[in-house]
Parts: sequence; C-alpha cells; structure tokens
Amino acid sequence: MKWHLILLFVFVIFQNVKAFDFYSDGFYFNVYENSASVAFVDTCYFMNKQTLEFPEKIKYNGKTLVVDKIFKISPCRDIKKLIIHKYVRLIAPFAFANHVFERVIINSDTLEICDGAFIS
Repeated sequence: MKWHLILLFVFVIFQNVKAFDFYSDGFYFNVYENSASVAFVDTCYFMNKQTLEFPEKIKYNGKTLVVDKIFKISPCRDIKKLIIHKYVRLIAPFAFANHVFERVIINSDTLEICDGAFIS
C-alpha cells in the first residue's frame, strides 16, 4: 500500500512538470525575464504549409518578449522554406537536424549557429 501511494504521488508530480512555459500556434516557448526561446515546434501544426516562419515577438502575461533562441523542430516534409527573423541570436545544436529545406532565409546579422544545427 505504501508503494502505491508513493507511485501515485510521483505520477501526479510528473504530470505537472512541463518542458515549456507557453504554447501558441504550433510553437512551444520557454519564457525568460526579457526574452523567449522556441523550445519546440510541432510541425504537424504546419502540415500542408510550405513555409515555417518563426515569430519575432510573443505576448506573455501582458508583456511583449523578443524570441531570440531556437532549440528544436520536429520533422516535417511539407516545409520547404524556413524564415528566421532578425532577433534570433542562437540556433541550438541539432535544432533542424534531419530537415532538408529548399530555401533558408536568415535575417539576423549577429546569429550564432551551433555545430550540427542543420545536419541531415
């Protein structure tokens, strides 16, 4: 009986743990004091759309935050064009791993692209 209660407690705790702070239109965001990052992109949301454009800013709890980091997107063959706006400062390792884009537009001039970010 004691183990059942412990397992139930652990299950309840892990149900409330999440890897992101905010979801909007296929994007999962982590929110920081003055900025936000794209933790994950659910590309199923973008099926039948050929362009994936990251948002420049989001509104969270009444505050406008710049999206300045990209960490991971899930695979999707439909996406042919990728647009990264001027505020993005970091693309994490393997963020776009196993993706093949026909066109990538990067509008940032101070962008750090980590090793393996676009590896396929």
